Parts: sequence; C-alpha cells; structure tokens
Amino acid sequence: MSKKITVAICCYGLYDWRIRSGLEMEGLEEYLRHCAHYVASLFRQGTLSGVILCGGFTNKTKPEVSEAKTNAKRLIEMLADLSVDAGAIGRLIWEEDKSFNTPQNLYFAGRLVYRGDIELSRNMVFICDRYRHVKVLALLRYVRLMLSKEFRFSVKSFPRKDIHPNSSWVKQFAAAMLYLVRPQRFYDDLKQGQEVG
Repeated sequence: MSKKITVAICCYGLYDWRIRSGLEMEGLEEYLRHCAHYVASLFRQGTLSGVILCGGFTNKTKPEVSEAKTNAKRLIEMLADLSVDAGAIGRLIWEEDKSFNTPQNLYFAGRLVYRGDIELSRNMVFICDRYRHVKVLALLRYVRLMLSKEFRFSVKSFPRKDIHPNSSWVKQFAAAMLYLVRPQRFYDDLKQGQEVG
C-alpha cells in the first residue's frame, strides 16, 4: 500500500459570487477544480489521509465567515460531481480558520498534524497557486524548523486567474527571496493578528 498523504490547500479569499468579481471567482473555480481532481485521485487510490483547507476570517464585509468554510463547501460539491462519496470525503476534510496570510496557512496546517490536534499522516502536500510555488517552498523551510525536523512535505501548484496586484510570478518570487534573506519577516507574519504558540 502506498504512503498516506495529507493535503493542505491554501485558500484565496471567500468563495462568494456576491462579494467578489467574476474574474476572481472564475480563477478560484479553476483552482478548486484542479484541487478537487487531485484529491479525488488520492481518495480513489486509497492514499488520502485528509484534506485541510487553510484560510481564516479575512473579509471585512463578512467577518463571521472563514475562507476555509466557504471553500470546503465548494470543494465537497466538486468532489461529488467527480463521483466521490460526499459522506466519506466530508469526514476527511478539516478547516484551518486561524490564518490571515500564507505563512500562517502553512504553519497552522502543519501544527494541526504535527501536534496531534487531528490524526492525519505527517506526509503532507501543500497546494498553492502557481504564482506562489517558490514562496511556499521558502516558507516551509521555517515551518519545518518550528514543528519537526521530520516534517515531510512537497508543494503542488495549480493555475488561478486573478487580478490582485500580488498575483504575479515576479512579486511572489521577490517575496520568497525576501523571506530567505530576512527570516524575521516569516516570524513577524506569523504573529499578524494572533498568538502563536
């Protein structure tokens, strides 16, 4: 039997057609569709340990709703469209709703697994959009130092159309390099809006 895998998906805002532009939502749909196909393939192979959707209460117009919750709902619908049993997959989906940024997405998802908050495989695949692939690799270096030297991870990235000025390869590559030369930035970002312990 193949090694079990825990998938951690970085969310990019609320899944909500009423408050986001059509282009943003098309991009999020595209991204989640790729995530759903990947999760469905692991589920069918029997290698899926669980899925963690990462994203907190980041929208000021809807402060009571988390990115993780809205994206989890849509992901489950997409998985059902791919003939994955909604009840079975629903039990494998977890919502990480404390994070406000990418460093927190990665750290809090890893902490759920490594501190034993939930029983999932420590072999993790972090999913992000294509623009942030290098940045996520750079950030996971620090997450590994904080959680465990045995932290096993890989990064998978999928396309996502977006109009946000930070959604460019150049900006995200520059951010990755900045994290590598200024580690304190990672630790400062972890503290944004939280107590990290």
